[in-house]
Amino acid sequence: MADAGYGARSEEALERSLYGTRAYAPWRSLDPGRGAEVENRYACLPATDKRLIRAAFPDGLVPAGRDLAEGLRKGEVEFIATSGTTDERVINLWNQKWWDFSERESWKLNSHTARVCTGQHREAILTSARNVGVVSDSRALSFEERRLGRFLFLNEQSSPVLWDERILRRMADELDRYRPEVLEANPSYLARFSRALSRLGIQPRQPDVIVLTYENPSLLHLREIRQVFQAPVLSSYGSTETGYAFMQCEEGSFHLNDSACRADFAQLGGAEAGIGRLRLTPFGNEWVALLRFDPGDIVRLRRSGPCTCGRNGALILESVEGRGKSLTRDPAGRPITQGELDRVLAAEGSLSVYQLIQEGPGVYRLRCEVEEAGGRGVEDRVKDLLRHLYGPSARVHVEICPVLEPEASGKYLLAKSLIPGEATVARESGF
Repeated sequence: MADAGYGARSEEALERSLYGTRAYAPWRSLDPGRGAEVENRYACLPATDKRLIRAAFPDGLVPAGRDLAEGLRKGEVEFIATSGTTDERVINLWNQKWWDFSERESWKLNSHTARVCTGQHREAILTSARNVGVVSDSRALSFEERRLGRFLFLNEQSSPVLWDERILRRMADELDRYRPEVLEANPSYLARFSRALSRLGIQPRQPDVIVLTYENPSLLHLREIRQVFQAPVLSSYGSTETGYAFMQCEEGSFHLNDSACRADFAQLGGAEAGIGRLRLTPFGNEWVALLRFDPGDIVRLRRSGPCTCGRNGALILESVEGRGKSLTRDPAGRPITQGELDRVLAAEGSLSVYQLIQEGPGVYRLRCEVEEAGGRGVEDRVKDLLRHLYGPSARVHVEICPVLEPEASGKYLLAKSLIPGEATVARESGF
């Protein structure tokens, strides 16, 4: 149950967006009015996506009473571009003060981050330099060139396939030198790093907590990370546009950061009950009044009642099931989430990296990296797993690759469909 202020924050955000910005003026006729229940008012509105943000740029989402030119001049807001994993790249107005508030509030939702994260703690970051930091594929950057305040960016490469033994050993040495309380990482990058450390016989310094972000972790990622790192591992979920929306607690559930964000749920057509998309409305951003933003991911609602961690706010997720663009379908048309696919493939212990591509109705190609210990028969085993998931009529091809490159964004997409016009119809359901 959300605290009493959640409804008030939701109403204030709706009023500020709907009646205080130019971008949402066309939505006003859909609002049943201030006398209606706030849940009903939200349920009557469509979703915001990146197309609206692009069309509204630069000041269509700036609330009434704010002068964008003045905010830019004073440094209260700036323009930043996202990496473009979903749809095309988009330029957002960035408010660091709001972002820091959202992050601080999210730390309260896990006992490990609540204890360790003070805002002054040392943090090492391991992800593509296309996402954060400085890209430098041609020249190794010094330790100081990769420092920013309390942050150390371990990697300056655009892709982890560029890492050689020298860079791997340097990153391990810098963990020992910098002694971060928090290691924030892209799960696919940290898994590849962990695999390399194991191969090189290096025992890295353990941070107090590992926070996974930038991507949805695969069970394969988690297995490799936990073979090398003994620190608690948790996932933080959000986006550039919405801030820190959910935090995974120590029991594994994802709790809404309801002091900083509202979430509504849209059931995915054709999927079992409780699987759908999010509509996120951030609170507290003085410069951007965003309403019901769809970050492009599929989630599963918690099905088994209150979380045993004792935090039971406005919305609890059992899992983040992956990108909407990672949905595939079985030959009968049933949607298969990335999470469902991943839970099946996790049974094959020799897989380290994979991408499933649906090439047509009932036709699937799995491209993968395989550990040498997998031995002969891995292709047949993987085909059997996929046919169990997609059905006996599924045509499955397995392609073992020396290395898989990430997407142009620097992130990995574990599954995607090439079927033109593939849609994910959602039914609205508010929280």
